[in-house]
Formats: sequence, structure tokens, C-alpha cells
Amino acid sequence: KEGWKKSLNESTKSNLKKYLNSDYMLYNHFKRIFEYKLKQFGTNKMNSELQNLAETTADMTKSCSVTAEDNAALRGDSAWWGPGLVGYKVTGGVAEECRLMVMAELKFVDRIREKQRGELHVKTGEKKGPASK
Repeated sequence: KEGWKKSLNESTKSNLKKYLNSDYMLYNHFKRIFEYKLKQFGTNKMNSELQNLAETTADMTKSCSVTAEDNAALRGDSAWWGPGLVGYKVTGGVAEECRLMVMAELKFVDRIREKQRGELHVKTGEKKGPASK
């Protein structure tokens, strides 16, 4: 949360680093892998990809107005399972992408699975329907 961060003195930082040594080792291992792959991919190409992502995010922000909502107030595909959760509601924009961005995870996964089943049936020539045993 905002304003919660506190500074640690050097002694505490040192003790935490010793205590979390295995975490640091794991982090540093994957950091090295990332840096190697970034070098292979190319820093300029990555910067270009990041710029493209920023532009796409800005475009989506303009076209889809989304607000955080208490999960209890949400209905349909944007409602999550469980109490005390925060979900999102499209308050502007009617594009399918806007609705997909706020869809609850399990509903989204179900949607993807259904689409994949349909594509499989088209490829294999099977009729859609319940899975056969």
C-alpha cells in the first residue's frame, strides 16, 4: 500500500541478505538467464517491444474505461469467487477486448477451453458435444 514502505538500516539489510541467501541465489540465477536472453534478443529490439507495449496499453486505456469494484457488486463474467476480492468493471467502451480485460480468471479459462475445443472439432471433423467415453 502507498506510504507503507520503510527504510532499513545497513545491519538489518545484511542480516536479511544472509537469512534469505537461498532466495537471493535463485533470483540471481534467473536474473543471469534473463540478461543472457535479453542480450541474445537485443536491447534495441526489447526497447522497441516495450514501446509498442506502452502504446498498446495507452490505446486500450483510451478505448476501455475500467474501474476497480468490490467483488460483491460485480455480476456475470466479471465476478470472482470468494469474499473480499476486488474486481474490475468496464465503465466505458463496448469492445470485446474491454470485456475480456475484466473477465474473472476461471470464466476466461473456460472461454479459452471452449474455443480450443471448437477448433479441435473443426480440425478433426468431429461433431461438437459432450466428451465421449
